[in-house]
Amino acid sequence: MRKAINFLQNLKYLHKNISIDDIYTVTCSIKNDVVSQHLRLCKNIQFDSMIQSLNELWKHGYDLYNLLEVLATEIINNSILCLPDGKINLILYHLLQCNRILFNGADEQIQLYNMFAYVYGIANDELKGFEQKYDFI
Repeated sequence: MRKAINFLQNLKYLHKNISIDDIYTVTCSIKNDVVSQHLRLCKNIQFDSMIQSLNELWKHGYDLYNLLEVLATEIINNSILCLPDGKINLILYHLLQCNRILFNGADEQIQLYNMFAYVYGIANDELKGFEQKYDFI
């Protein structure tokens, strides 16, 4: 709670009127729209273009834990990818694995590429037969 109050106090010193964009900027949080845009790229474009887009996203310095949290929310809502539940389960399971690997000290940038490459593969049916590896599908 104290951290939130400090953010708001710092914003008040910088601006007379505080907007939601100011809060996202000061807290280095990622907007749902940014993650949604990258999910659309996973569904609609080539892999190389998606990697270039992720490079640009990485340069903004967002916290990967926050990004994965927003990604999980967007995937659960399933309004962008429109995938069947089995594929959504696979993506969420992989997201949990990425979180565990990050917690154990892995490189954040590699895990960012790992997660979006996996979403790309599932969304474009490039990982066929992979579902058989897991019991819950």
